Amino acid sequence: MIELIISFFLSTGLFVLAGKLLVSQAHKLEKIFIQDAQDQILEIKELNSNKIEGYKQSFQNTQSSIQDNMNLSQESLELLSQKLETRQKKTELVSNEIKELELQHKEILEKEKDIISSAIKVLEKKVNKSKEDLKQEIIKDMDLKTRASCQTDLTYYVERTKKFQERVSNNILKSTIQRVTAESSVDKSSRILKMPSKNSFQRILKDPSILEIICQTLGVEIEPLERDYSFRVSSFIMWNSEIAKKVLSKMALSFKFDASKLEATIEAAKKEFQRHLISVGKKALAELGLKDQSPYVCEIVGRLNYRTSYGQNILKHSFETAYLCSLIAAQLGADQKVALLGGFFHDVGKALDQEVEGSHDILGMEFLKENGFPFEIYHPAHSHHHAVEIETLEAQIVIIGDKLSASRQGARTESMEMYLQRVQGLERIAREEKLVQKSFAVSAGREIRAYLNNNQSKDSDMSKVASNMAQKIQEELVYPGKIKVNIIREFTSTSIANKK
Repeated sequence: MIELIISFFLSTGLFVLAGKLLVSQAHKLEKIFIQDAQDQILEIKELNSNKIEGYKQSFQNTQSSIQDNMNLSQESLELLSQKLETRQKKTELVSNEIKELELQHKEILEKEKDIISSAIKVLEKKVNKSKEDLKQEIIKDMDLKTRASCQTDLTYYVERTKKFQERVSNNILKSTIQRVTAESSVDKSSRILKMPSKNSFQRILKDPSILEIICQTLGVEIEPLERDYSFRVSSFIMWNSEIAKKVLSKMALSFKFDASKLEATIEAAKKEFQRHLISVGKKALAELGLKDQSPYVCEIVGRLNYRTSYGQNILKHSFETAYLCSLIAAQLGADQKVALLGGFFHDVGKALDQEVEGSHDILGMEFLKENGFPFEIYHPAHSHHHAVEIETLEAQIVIIGDKLSASRQGARTESMEMYLQRVQGLERIAREEKLVQKSFAVSAGREIRAYLNNNQSKDSDMSKVASNMAQKIQEELVYPGKIKVNIIREFTSTSIANKK
């Protein structure tokens, strides 16, 4: 028991010593921490004091610079105020001078008005005219002089423009013609159908009624030429002649031709020739870049290959006109495609005018319009003979291309008999007019010039004579295109001067 007590005290003593040691150690650490903290506080105070001193110094410097700037600004303001004062004084002086000058100017103007009014009064007294009358005379005189000057300048520039236009147009036409190397468009198709043998020729002639039926059905004339064992087939409508030739060819190949089969043969020849026309038209349109056209359009275009004007094949003429129009359009900046198609289709009405009543330009316009062609294409066909007013540049180009194709050397032919009949008919119609003194057919029978008797006629009679002659020409003569009627009435006076 005693041992336990002793050991307890001993252990408690050790704990106390240990506790004391720990406490003393803690006091030492506390002192160390406190000392470190005090040292850090001193350092921070020194740093803050240094920063405060720096801030004070920078503030003082800033304050001094601001003060200096304020002093400078004050000095500049004082200088500006002095300048403003001097300028105000100068402006006051200038304004006073201006006022004085304005007063002097008013006085001078009033004096001038008085002088002018007095001068006007003196002039009015001398010329016995008022101021307004003189003003109107001066204006009128200046107007006349200005008009004369403007007219002179206008005439000069118009003549200069005409010469320039002629030079340019001649160059365009020259280069266009030189670039076209098409073959002659004169129709060279034969109207003679030669039989394969003498027997076939005689076999057809055995029954004259067969030829009569062919002639009546197709509207053709068939003339046998026994010397050559051939037939001359002619008709106003050329494709009917071609159909008749096909019928005769089929008859020549048959050893025993039955007259009862004639109607069927004619119908078969018509269908065969229609297919041929469609093929020709389709090929022609393909060359122009027009595909997928209806068979009817192709057939009408194919008919142009069997239509002539003055011996000129219309299909070849249409191609020539199209290419000429395209070349001219390229040089003038017009639409080449429109000019090309307008030139090709300008005479398409000639494939219809032999079967349908009407002018070929109007028929062509209606055909193209009904088959979906635009205005730019059918307008040249409508206007190329001036049936309507020309509205597009391409239509004007088509007129030029048409004339170039028709008038170039070798393009057209006409029999001497037809030419003489037309010329003699024109002069006869002119002579039948009582007031006509003499007349001349000119321009290859496309124009008639009639001179009226001056003593028996008046100017008012000229239009009446012209309309009468035009009406007779339309009723009595056969001619292509148009014939111009020119009526001329002139008054001449002579006198003789004898020297005494």
